[in-house]
Amino acid sequence: MKGLLREPLLHFLLVGAALFLAFEWAGNGDTASDDEIRVDRAALVQFLAYRDPRLNVDSAAETLEAMTGERRETLIEEYVREEVLFRQARAMGLDSYDYVGRRRLITQLDYINREFMETTLAFSEDEVRDFYEGNGDRYFVPTKITFTHVYFSSDSRGENAKSLADLKLEELNENAVPFHAGPSQGDVFLYHKNYVAREAAEIASHFGAGFAEAVFAQAPSERWTGPIASEYGYHLVMVSSRKPGHSPPLAEVRQRVIQDLMSERIRLELENYYRDARGAYDIVVDLEAPP
Repeated sequence: MKGLLREPLLHFLLVGAALFLAFEWAGNGDTASDDEIRVDRAALVQFLAYRDPRLNVDSAAETLEAMTGERRETLIEEYVREEVLFRQARAMGLDSYDYVGRRRLITQLDYINREFMETTLAFSEDEVRDFYEGNGDRYFVPTKITFTHVYFSSDSRGENAKSLADLKLEELNENAVPFHAGPSQGDVFLYHKNYVAREAAEIASHFGAGFAEAVFAQAPSERWTGPIASEYGYHLVMVSSRKPGHSPPLAEVRQRVIQDLMSERIRLELENYYRDARGAYDIVVDLEAPP
């Protein structure tokens, strides 16, 4: 019995029954109109105008006319989804009739459903492990590198940038200039001189993809290497450490896995909730009706 009470499907059935009673209690006898969602051109034009404050009625109508068939079908589905969820929220006694209030009701309904699901959903150890193993890329820790660089700007040095970098490379290695002394050499760089435990994506965003690839190919050393070209000039690099990428054990990322699993399950349950609620309405699409 205790296990049955924890079953999410039972809870959804109870909520569905409560919503049905709410519809009955809130109904005004006009059953046909309550059970039908009519989608016509006027409704879609108004929907577009509400969603985009830059559009007036005329420009919204022009936007609708210019839509492809596929985009118009998507818009219709978005309108229907919003209308279904609005009616569900209104049936729960959260009445409001302007568009801002309508969106607020939908947000409230979404919040109520999420809170309900978060408190009722529970996962077995097998479910957690299956999700972790099926989404390994999500938890992979990328390779990280620590390096410093001496920069020669192509803008300020022009064609001499590379030759100056070659001369400086020889000087740095002959004098055994250490890692911490690198920042005092060369030109001022747009971003940082030292990069500690950084991933390839960040390095590429600062220097360019080619530079990132070349630096991550370097082995840790106390010698300077280069010049390596970037989008801004040439760099002499000393790599002090390189930690290979790895997949952490489940125990290390367990809470994150559970949170991701919860988010994914809630997304599916909300989609099921909408699909079930949508089934209670007759969707009538009539774009030929006059505004």
